[in-house]
Amino acid sequence: MNWVAMAAGMIVPFFLTPFVIRHLGPVVYGIWILAVSAVSYLNLLDLGLRSAIVRYVSKSTTEGNFDEAPKGDWRGAVVSRDELLPQSPF
Repeated sequence: MNWVAMAAGMIVPFFLTPFVIRHLGPVVYGIWILAVSAVSYLNLLDLGLRSAIVRYVSKSTTEGNFDEAPKGDWRGAVVSRDELLPQSPF
């Protein structure tokens, strides 16, 4: 990531927050921030699995092992959304 994109990622929310709070209200904005924070923390559970899947599938395909490409050891490490989140009563 370049420095301009990183700076924009810090400056834009700083100036956009008062606008969003004014239009959503403080309670809905708080719920919005909680939801965004939860999604950000769930992204940490990726642990590089996507890049590992791409690497091993492309490696197997390049080597001509078409039968082994979709059968990686990574399948046991994939966690579904239903296992992470408790069931909602709604």
